[in-house]
Parts: sequence; structure tokens; C-alpha cells
Amino acid sequence: MLRNFTIGILLIAVTALVTLMATGKLKVSSDIAQTAYEATDSAPISLPSFSRPVGLTDADIEKVKSDITAEFTANRVNVEIVEIVIESPRKAIGFMKGTVRTPTGEMWSGTRLFQQVQVYYNCSVTMGSGDASADQPNIIWRCDP
Repeated sequence: MLRNFTIGILLIAVTALVTLMATGKLKVSSDIAQTAYEATDSAPISLPSFSRPVGLTDADIEKVKSDITAEFTANRVNVEIVEIVIESPRKAIGFMKGTVRTPTGEMWSGTRLFQQVQVYYNCSVTMGSGDASADQPNIIWRCDP
């Protein structure tokens, strides 16, 4: 087992050296190494550029969290926590927990009494089938009690 571990470490070290030599970050004075370097020297591979990754990103989730908080706060809900977890590249699930001030229906010295009621909403986030390369993807969120 120790022999396999040593061989593995040796392979990693050789791979790192070859990579450094191939990128030109390590110069070796040996003629054999220079010939091997020149043989592997080729034009870099061009990869297509994408303006954004496919699927939901952490930035998208943070924006949805802030949108959910703003929407419920506008409806007089004191939002305590919004948690969203990415389930697949195009779907995320989570919840919102908050409190709402509701009247009890009772009066005390001419003043209406209120109570704090905790509310929980299950939320789902879906990336629409719009253009995924656009700067603003089509993201749909929904929270149900």
C-alpha cells in the first residue's frame, strides 16, 4: 500500500513538472526536455465564451432571496429568514419564515390588541426556458403557505 501511495505521489509530481514545462513557466536546460517541450508546443485551444453559466447561480439565488424579502415586507410581514437551496441547475427550493401582526379582536382601555403570528411559506425557484445567455435570465419564484 505504501508503494502505491509513493507511485501516486511521484505521478502527481511528474504531471506538475510536465505542465509547468508545457506552459513555459519552467525552463529545463536538457536537450531531451527541450525537444519534448518543442514537440508539445502548439496553439492554445479556443473555447467558446459564455456570458453566464447555464442554470441558477448563487447570485441568482441571492437576488431571489432579496426579492422575496422585499415582497413580504411590503405586505407587512416581518421576514426572519429566507433559505433557498439549489436542487438542480434549473430548480431551487426553500422556505420563508416570518411574523405577522394580527388583531386579536379584543380591546383593552379603548386600544385594539394585536398578536404576533408566525408564518411559514414553502418557496420554489425555477429558471424559465428563455435565453440562458442573457444577462437577466427568466427566473420565476413562488411561495405558498
